[in-house]
Parts: sequence; C-alpha cells; structure tokens
Amino acid sequence: MSRYTKLVGWVLAFFLIGRVGAFIGDISLVKECGPEVPSGIGKLWDGVRLILFKFSNVGAAIWLFLEARKDGENRSIWALMALVFGLVGLILYFLVVIARSYKRDEDRNDITSGS
Repeated sequence: MSRYTKLVGWVLAFFLIGRVGAFIGDISLVKECGPEVPSGIGKLWDGVRLILFKFSNVGAAIWLFLEARKDGENRSIWALMALVFGLVGLILYFLVVIARSYKRDEDRNDITSGS
C-alpha cells in the first residue's frame, strides 16, 4: 500500500469520526429535546461538537508530523498547519511535496540530458 493510499485512509477516518460524530450528536439532541434545545444543553453540545471537530485536526497534525519527517520537511510547521486548518493543511502539504518531487525529477532529467 502506497503512502498516498494510507493518507487517504487516515484522512477519511479522522474526518468521518470528527464530522459524522458531531452530526449524529446533533440529530440525537434534536430528537431528545425537539427543535427548542434548552440553552444549557445546547452550550454543552457546542463544546462537545467543537472537540469532535478538532479531533480530526489533531489526527491530521499527528499524521503530518510523522510524514513530514520522512519527506525532510519542517515537521512542526506542517503539524501546526494541519492542527489549525485541518484538511486544508493536508492538501497544501501534499501539493508542496508533489511540486517539489516534480521539480527534482525535472532537474534530474536536465542533468542527464545535458541541457
């Protein structure tokens, strides 16, 4: 299994756990309390939902911290990007890595062709 296949699996897992968990909780809360959720319960659920959403960002940050070391990138910066921006940070990281590998291949071809 390639690194990118693993990436997709981990990203989807963390995304689903965080986002779907919060969605199911919202549905359960409305089912129990009706459309008018008491303010105390609503505020409590807002905190729980925030934790679930951040769970996906924490998972992305941990994964990116480990992955950046393999690619020789700055681990702390990329982990912070994933922690703050979540999936967007992951997409940005892989765009940068793909662009750098493309540039290395292009430079390697220039050296071997003698131009």
